[in-house]
Amino acid sequence: SDEWEELDLRPHHVDIMAKLDELSADLDRLYADYRFGEIAQRLYEFLWSEFCDKFLEAVKGDMRETATVEERAATLITFDGVMSRFLQLLHPYMPHITEELSEVMGYVEEGEFLMQHLLPEEGLLADADPEDVAGEKAIATAIYETAGRLRNLKAEYHVGSRRDVTFIVKGAVEWLEENSDTLAILTGAKEVLIDPDYIAPKGTPVSITDVGEVYLPLEGLIDVEAEKVRLTREITKVEQELAKSESKLASPTFVDRAPAEVVAQERERLADWKTKLGQLREMLAALA
Repeated sequence: SDEWEELDLRPHHVDIMAKLDELSADLDRLYADYRFGEIAQRLYEFLWSEFCDKFLEAVKGDMRETATVEERAATLITFDGVMSRFLQLLHPYMPHITEELSEVMGYVEEGEFLMQHLLPEEGLLADADPEDVAGEKAIATAIYETAGRLRNLKAEYHVGSRRDVTFIVKGAVEWLEENSDTLAILTGAKEVLIDPDYIAPKGTPVSITDVGEVYLPLEGLIDVEAEKVRLTREITKVEQELAKSESKLASPTFVDRAPAEVVAQERERLADWKTKLGQLREMLAALA
């Protein structure tokens, strides 16, 4: 619509609106097949997994004092557009709370009821170019997935709660520069810098992502020698557990007499131990 075209929308804005439109279309099909349980699950997943876990986290910067009027407007209008329609979709399952929220949030006029409002037939992005929408969704997906990997990288080196972390991206995709602030917010980092000429010091953790090679300089964040000791001890513990599991599975008595599900579970544990051991050894080698 003209209203959306006038806004400075970013990938996460377009992504959440597109997913709301997809949800609305899917619910029409599910209602036709009387799949009410699946409808409830889809509503829950959209609200928590897409709207809260991703979108609301991505737009935190737009609510800060440093945000521009245009940035704040884009987020607030997107929020209202998505939430007002979501409450309509949720209304058959939670009529009282959706009526209350719609009134408090100004989505219905005083004296009106949400149940009196028909859900618009056209989606929020009905007039948008499908290729443009697909492109913005792809960027949002890459940012969200990269943020998850970088949070894991922080956690592996016990700096998950640190907000003074700086990530450095080498070989960055073209669109990252204008979205690096969102990535920084989602990863809980001080900043995400783009440096095509960056030469990482030996031992610098790195994650290969959809936005490029992302490095986590550890200088000033951890005691490298202490981390080496910790990893060595952890490797010893995992090696012991791995040996126990291999010994158990090498025993004909266990494999032949134990229930099949117990043997399968032990094989899964063995695979998990091997994966963890490999990860720990890589981390130690990176610090060597």
